[in-house]
Amino acid sequence: MTQLQRRRLQQKKKQQLRRKRLLQQQHRKKRLQQQKQKQKKRQKQIQKSVINKKKVPKKQKNAKQNVNTNAKQKLGDTHYYDGKIKEQYKVYRDYDEKNCVTFDYIFLLFNFNIVLDEITEFIQNYKSVNKSIISMKKNAIKTINLFKTQDKQNYDPKNDIHVNDILPRVWRFIKNEKDGLLKLIFLEQIADISAKGACSQGRTTRLYQIYALYMDNLMV
Repeated sequence: MTQLQRRRLQQKKKQQLRRKRLLQQQHRKKRLQQQKQKQKKRQKQIQKSVINKKKVPKKQKNAKQNVNTNAKQKLGDTHYYDGKIKEQYKVYRDYDEKNCVTFDYIFLLFNFNIVLDEITEFIQNYKSVNKSIISMKKNAIKTINLFKTQDKQNYDPKNDIHVNDILPRVWRFIKNEKDGLLKLIFLEQIADISAKGACSQGRTTRLYQIYALYMDNLMV
């Protein structure tokens, strides 16, 4: 093989790699958008069930509650995940540490306070005049303070996940993310911890959902 042929082969491989990465990014964005749409749909279903709750005869209440239980799963009710993601998280971690190790990644894992400082800066610099986003930013800052001051709740014993471990893994993806939608979803999840549930499972499972999306993409 001549030197020219080698160069052409290398260029071809680079082009194929770029196409593969682009397809992965598009697939990841599509999945996140679909997940967000499903969550909104489930929220509307739950709201309707609450409004109509008073109109339901007593005999039908138990049946109605059973139906609504499924709608609440994976939405706000973070305890749905109790004990269910322990093994999968280990699978993600093992793959992560064997195939995705970089200096920046290791640095973040061993410098949790720096991670919190970087995320705080990200939240403060997130630009929006939307009132809901402004409120979201305030809740996100509250969450960071909870991470700092309530370290005991950072550990989720039911899933054996620690915020100090999973947050740096998630943040290393988000800090290099160019997709505005993914950054917004991260901000929403951080804000929801203080706004909707700051217990151990409320902290780890919201971060796990983002981590799982990235890792599923990498492990394809």
